[in-house]
Amino acid sequence: SMKDYAQEFYRLGYTDVVDQFYAQLNSKKDTFYALIHHSFVSQERKDAFLKLVNRRIEELQTVAGKEG
Repeated sequence: SMKDYAQEFYRLGYTDVVDQFYAQLNSKKDTFYALIHHSFVSQERKDAFLKLVNRRIEELQTVAGKEG
């Protein structure tokens, strides 16, 4: 999961990288949502993509900004 990768990067000392990635991803989530909503895929796939983006952001949020 995204959380596992983020925790491993933290363990390796790349806390700033994880925190910056989370901040950028979180600040651009409205752009992701708009791109998904305006895509040509079915509504079912749009819903799946939205769920995936939200889950990844939430997973990163549990790790980002926390030492250790």
